[in-house]
Amino acid sequence: MSGLTKLGILFFGAGVLVLGYQGISTLMGPTGAAEDFAWENLSLADALGGLNLESLDNFSLLGIQEIMKYLLEAPLFIWLFAMSFLCFLMHAFAPKS
Repeated sequence: MSGLTKLGILFFGAGVLVLGYQGISTLMGPTGAAEDFAWENLSLADALGGLNLESLDNFSLLGIQEIMKYLLEAPLFIWLFAMSFLCFLMHAFAPKS
């Protein structure tokens, strides 16, 4: 098994853990009971310490600010699954040694 495959499995496992954590926290609800479901995504910005919109003001090209904001607010489990897919894809097309 190559390093890219191991990294892809690690990203996939982390994505499953984050998705499971979000599912369990949704079922518990903010009051600790399963009466009110409120699915809140963990985003990349949450994992990195919050979204600082002032730092995005430096990007002056059209649409770049919105794209960066969208990418930073995307759910973390989607990022992890995408990284896993990318690792598996790179392994599939990498030259065999």
